[in-house]
Amino acid sequence: MKKTILILISLLLVIPAMAQEKTKSYPHPFFGLQGGGQAVLNGYDFGDVVTGSIGAYVGAKWTPVFGTRLHFNGYQSMEGVEDWGTYKFKYLTGTVDLMANLVSAFNHRDDNTLDFYLIGGVGANKVWGNNWRPLYTTPVDVKNHLAPTVKLGLMLDVNFTRNIALNLEADFNHHGRHDSHIDVNMSRDWQFTGLLGIKFSFP
Repeated sequence: MKKTILILISLLLVIPAMAQEKTKSYPHPFFGLQGGGQAVLNGYDFGDVVTGSIGAYVGAKWTPVFGTRLHFNGYQSMEGVEDWGTYKFKYLTGTVDLMANLVSAFNHRDDNTLDFYLIGGVGANKVWGNNWRPLYTTPVDVKNHLAPTVKLGLMLDVNFTRNIALNLEADFNHHGRHDSHIDVNMSRDWQFTGLLGIKFSFP
């Protein structure tokens, strides 16, 4: 009888502890590292302008549904000009993003195996090292200004543990005009970015 009572008391102590272990605290921070590719969607042959891209972000989840982050991605991009071919330039895009977890919005849980986010953000894009050279003319000094950026994206987290997730992200970034002199690396193009990475959370 005493053993039975001790077992029941142990269960009463352990079960709430297990339930508490599954409940995340808010707000809690997270960060992630990513790698993948990107392409500028300006009507040029998509396969000719795909280049590598790396990304990193840091942020916080404020509720099971909503979070914010500061996201950077960049490396090298390529754009094409009809009858001239392609040219390369380096770039860095930084945005402040709002994240909405569509899974938790419907099931009202925060211990999902899969989390699917809708992302919207605003920020800026910087380009430099532009090697564009028009035919039959002298090289042009392209003014690589900062340009405003808006982002719309989707992100999938595959949660291995409460702290570690595999992260897959696809973004469409719309950049403003970089150059005030000629229509090169400028054209208010859409840029598609696909990234795979790992996310660390600390609930």
